[in-house]
Amino acid sequence: MQHVDGAALYVRTPAPMATEKRQQTILGRLEALRNARAIDDVTVTYWFRQARDSDEDPVMPSVVALEAWAEDCDVSLTPAFEHHNRSNWFTGTEDDVVSLPVICLAFLADGDICAVYPHSGPSGYQSVIDGLDKLEAAATAESHSSP
Repeated sequence: MQHVDGAALYVRTPAPMATEKRQQTILGRLEALRNARAIDDVTVTYWFRQARDSDEDPVMPSVVALEAWAEDCDVSLTPAFEHHNRSNWFTGTEDDVVSLPVICLAFLADGDICAVYPHSGPSGYQSVIDGLDKLEAAATAESHSSP
């Protein structure tokens, strides 16, 4: 894994209590990595279940950046992120939306996204926990090799 200097954690709110506990556990692991100086910065963004697939939605720049990384790396963020059409029977309107995952983690190197979890690709499905495990293993290996 390349050197990671930051992490961006995206969490869905509201979420069931068990999911919130899992989100807090992941945030705790990231904070421990920051405290151990394995990463410099951790940001947390809260989002809802869906975002309007338009420039007007403040979440979409993040979604676009995450999806651009996936395309560049020839991996998929589906089913964590799914684009679809939503109809409102009451108002008779339709709009395009993207369903957002309960939790998503992006690692940053020099301000650019260098990994996103969850994703699936040639090596199979990679969860947020898989990403954290890799970062912790890299940090441990680095600390053992430093004089």
